[in-house]
Amino acid sequence: MKESVIDRVKSDLIKKIVSGEMAIGDAVLSERKLSDKYCVSYMTARKAVFELVEEGYLRKESTRGTFVANRWGGKNLSDCPVKPIIMLIMSDLISHLSHRTIGWLERIARKNNFQLMVCNSELNVTCEAMHLEQAMLMSVAGVIISPCYPPINHQALEKLLSKGTPVVQIDKYFTDLDAASVSCDNYDAAFSVVQYLHKLGHRRIAHITSNNSLRNISSINERFEGYCDALRKYGLEYREEYIQELTKTCVHTTMDDLQLQYLGYREMSNLLKLAEPPSAVFLLFDEIAVGAMRAIADYGLKVPEDISVVGINNSDISSWTDPPLTTMAQPIQELAIHAVSIIADHINGNPKPPDRIRLKAQLIVRESCKLYDREKFISGAVGK
Repeated sequence: MKESVIDRVKSDLIKKIVSGEMAIGDAVLSERKLSDKYCVSYMTARKAVFELVEEGYLRKESTRGTFVANRWGGKNLSDCPVKPIIMLIMSDLISHLSHRTIGWLERIARKNNFQLMVCNSELNVTCEAMHLEQAMLMSVAGVIISPCYPPINHQALEKLLSKGTPVVQIDKYFTDLDAASVSCDNYDAAFSVVQYLHKLGHRRIAHITSNNSLRNISSINERFEGYCDALRKYGLEYREEYIQELTKTCVHTTMDDLQLQYLGYREMSNLLKLAEPPSAVFLLFDEIAVGAMRAIADYGLKVPEDISVVGINNSDISSWTDPPLTTMAQPIQELAIHAVSIIADHINGNPKPPDRIRLKAQLIVRESCKLYDREKFISGAVGK
């Protein structure tokens, strides 16, 4: 009977801790006050507190009292009383890339004895801030975040880190945040695209990129820099008119709300109207290909006979376009393994200094590129 009373006290306290009602660092009522609150003896309350300290939910400080502990810190995962929760905060859940990222993270997290809690920010920084606040209240084991618009919410992440919660940034990252990040080597991916097109004989290579207002976002900026540096490397001319920017409406809209048939249509049309149109176009991400290829068709041209197109991400849509899109595949499985391992190492008492891990993308050759037909360009058959 006495044991069941202890379990009742423990169960209620654990429920408050797991729900976030009692957060890391919060003071716990004295054992005398706990006995009054739960209508149990002082020894029962004391026993319940002792067991919760042993299980890692509470910690005692000899001169200050008892406090809610970071129950994951320094414990081997196999010894945890419940599976630790990793909160995954995605900027948008609807894209094909997000689907694959979540799938791999869940598999790897489960394999490592974690539970994965998925949150959708819907490209809304206020919603993202709410998720970060909830992570603080819930005392989660760690946070993996694909942020909406760094540097917004920098302070919220710093606050989480100051509490000892490990944070891993994926895809995009805060350049001045002392936290780990795991992402595709976007610079190398873009550089490799230009290198590939150059080998096919293309010398007029355009880039459809983000609106300039978001050029400071790490993934977008690194792809742009990789494109520019590859042009210089191979002695190709950088032309302002070959840089076409998506509208603010496009880049601030979730994938679920985009009208894909128009995404990239205007930008590709602008390129085709130039006196010297490009022979190849590098897209910031695969979904742009839908509107871009539609513009090419409406202009009376064909992919790849008249113009080559390359994307990045290897989204599902890249195999559905007509023709299927050549693209750079991000190493999602490898990203998931690294991200979860960083949190597991922290919990197991082996934290490593924050690092920016760059993973190589892989070129997936499909049917949207071909050798440059110089005679066709000279004859004026393209762009007229």
